[in-house]
Formats: sequence, structure tokens, C-alpha cells
Amino acid sequence: MKDKLKDWRGGWNKFQPKYQPAAGRIETKAEAHARALQKLNQHQLEMRSLASKDRKLDDRRETAALTIEVKIAEGTALDIKTWERIADVIQRLGVAGMSSEDEADVTVDGGKVRLYKIKLCLWREPSIANILGFVDAQTLLRKANQPGPKPAPRIRNAGHGPGVAPAPRGLPRSLYNNEWLKAQTPAFVETLQISKEAFELFVAATDRMNL
Repeated sequence: MKDKLKDWRGGWNKFQPKYQPAAGRIETKAEAHARALQKLNQHQLEMRSLASKDRKLDDRRETAALTIEVKIAEGTALDIKTWERIADVIQRLGVAGMSSEDEADVTVDGGKVRLYKIKLCLWREPSIANILGFVDAQTLLRKANQPGPKPAPRIRNAGHGPGVAPAPRGLPRSLYNNEWLKAQTPAFVETLQISKEAFELFVAATDRMNL
């Protein structure tokens, strides 16, 4: 009960007028209401983005694992090694390494369709986007004949803007964007605690690798 009361008071306080130093006055009730709604909307967007990243990570893990099982059954050794490396990359990236997305409703053939515009991680090695895009294509194929809602289209485009999530720490240097690292201060790069592990990032993605 105390926790619920605390949450209620916290929510109520967000909508109360506050002193704005820049304006030199206390907000009006309308201004306070607009400010609080903006913060709540931003929080909801962040929660939806995090949930989307979780789903994306789970889908990619599952696709990689299932593909490895199929390749083992087929006995295609080269493909197995490549997919194992892809699975390793996905695991190392984790949720923090998944791109952010903006949602938009577009009209297709007279009907509304939800579209996801992918905002790439600036800190991430650019070629990783191709790897994940390849995995996503496999995910679409895998789910095409499954019951339930189909995955919404996802479009990668530099014009969508960059993601805003911070770079994760402790990854091998090969998973970071080298040009991005050069643009950071030495002190900041030090905080990333970049692993000295020699991790070769490669993908030999061919049609033969598909399910």
C-alpha cells in the first residue's frame, strides 16, 4: 500500500507547476501538464523501444540456433562455423547492440500497415548491420509459414537518424565502429573497457547458408 501511495504521489507531483529559472517564473498549470505528458510519452517510447529490442534479440538468437541445427543435420561444416560465429556476435551484442526503431503507419493497397524505421547504432561496426539484416531475412522466411501475426517490415536507412542508446562496455574492438572510436576522447574510450580479445568478425553469407 505504501509503495502504491508513493507511486501515486510521484505521478501527481509530475503534473504540479515548477519554477523555471530560464523564464524566471513558475509554470502555468497548462505548461506543467504539457511538460509532464511529454515526459510520460518519452518514458513510454523508451519502454516500447526496450521491449522491441528484447524481441529482436530473441528472434535473432532463435533463428541462429535453429539454422545451426539444420546445418548440422545437413552436414555443411563451413556453414555451421559461419552461423556459430553469427550466433556468437548476436550473443555478445546483447540487447544494447540491437538498433532502435521508430514506428510509422503507412497506407498500402488502401490499408494501414505498421512500418519500423531502423536507427542504426553509431558505435557499432557498420558491417554488423549486414550480418543482422541477413539473420532478419532468415527470420522472415522462418516465420512465413507459422501461424500468428507476421513480422512488420523493417527499413534500414541512414536518413532515419542514429540510435541514442549508449555503447556497451567490454566488447572486442572488432565490434566497435573504428571511426566512431577515433572521434571519442581517450578518457571516454577508456571507460568502454574494450576487451583485448582477438575476435575476428566475418560472415560468408551465401545463398547456400539459407534454410
